[in-house]
Amino acid sequence: KGQVQISFTLTNKGQLKGEPRILDSSNEALNSRAIMCIKKSSPFPPFPSKVLKDEEVFKINLVYE
Repeated sequence: KGQVQISFTLTNKGQLKGEPRILDSSNEALNSRAIMCIKKSSPFPPFPSKVLKDEEVFKINLVYE
């Protein structure tokens, strides 16, 4: 059990750019699982056409129960 806060960058085409980064963790054993979760989820859907950015940084909390 625990929570991991992770940051990652996506291109406007939904591709993961670089490596996800752990920002905070209540259980270090979950860190590699959180990183793998993001990597396996790629590619993500492309950004909507209204979003004009080339890339965006996302910060999310993954909660493991």
